[in-house]
Amino acid sequence: MSTINGKVCVANGRNLLLNSDQQFTNSVGQEFVTTTFNLNDIFDKYGTDQVYTISYDLSSNDPSKVSSIRAYTNPGSTPQNKYWFPDVTHQGVTTTPKRFSMTFKPKLVDETITKTTLVFYGEYDSGNIPIVNRIKVEFGNVATPYSQVPVDKVFSDGKQVYGRNYFLNSDFSQAKTNWNDNNGVWFVSGEKYNGQKVMTATPTVAWVIGAQNSFSQTRSTITNQQVTVSLWAKASKSGAKFHSEPYGGNGAFNVSLTTTWKRYSYVTQITTVGAIHFMAVDVGTHYWISMPQVEIGNKVTDWSLAPEDVM
Repeated sequence: MSTINGKVCVANGRNLLLNSDQQFTNSVGQEFVTTTFNLNDIFDKYGTDQVYTISYDLSSNDPSKVSSIRAYTNPGSTPQNKYWFPDVTHQGVTTTPKRFSMTFKPKLVDETITKTTLVFYGEYDSGNIPIVNRIKVEFGNVATPYSQVPVDKVFSDGKQVYGRNYFLNSDFSQAKTNWNDNNGVWFVSGEKYNGQKVMTATPTVAWVIGAQNSFSQTRSTITNQQVTVSLWAKASKSGAKFHSEPYGGNGAFNVSLTTTWKRYSYVTQITTVGAIHFMAVDVGTHYWISMPQVEIGNKVTDWSLAPEDVM
């Protein structure tokens, strides 16, 4: 806590934005840049009666005609975002990255909208294309130096041992919260595996195609990327069919389960909808799953909770 010009300022310093070490610009030459982070993940969790500061490295492709860049929530004639915060125009932007920030309390606009997106605008036909790097969202009204969430990745002896699980509530401690049970066939089991809760299903209709018997979760932060999906699973009979796929079905995974717990994984490509589905296939067969994980890249690491579940 510090005092500036007689005002008490609180600076926490911890970045609330996961996987934040990314660059955003417009590859087709337009002066409008959209980031891919969904700020609902933060505002839903911590609320609107909280001061936030968002900071970022900002530069321009060509500021010779216009050297100001506006930062704001994605606009539109109808609401495009669940939350709104005041826009800020940054002056004196150059081709060299410089740290800029905005401080605000978000306001709820429409609770039915599933996203809140930060965008940048440099005036059309000016060549002033924003280049945005290293975004940080933190509590308080002071922008502190950039840092990543410390649990984005964990390394030991130079080897990555934990990834960043993007599934929320992957230990099922909150039952089916954050998960979509398409046909109401999945339930928390009385059994545990390695101390973690287990979901179970016994289909009355066989899965053939679509979302039948699906247990899924959608995460906007993993769209348009290669990911590795993993989970522990077993069935009441050896050879029971089990299916998993990203939204759209490309890069699907099919496996025959055994009657003992085993970890399964596959690498796939996520499209514009960041949904992963798990399907129990065979009628009358009991299925159990535990500790699902989805992480960016083609490497499977030990299961861990999402940072949002432990912070």
